[in-house]
Amino acid sequence: MLDMGFVNEMRQVMAQMPKERHTLFFSATLSKDIELLINDFLTNPVRISVKTQDTAKNVDQDIVKVLAGEEKK
Repeated sequence: MLDMGFVNEMRQVMAQMPKERHTLFFSATLSKDIELLINDFLTNPVRISVKTQDTAKNVDQDIVKVLAGEEKK
């Protein structure tokens, strides 16, 4: 929500909430800009991160090209 331009709306919502609360933010990716915004909303934040390296070797990845006009399945 923050990276999609809803910062002002989030600030309004957070202003209506009690100062002492539990707040959770979830993200698959986290840029430095968004991390700075999140820190505006949190007190003593704890960051939990799972594997941050390359995709696991046991996961197969492939690209399937679909030509324009063909039915996608």
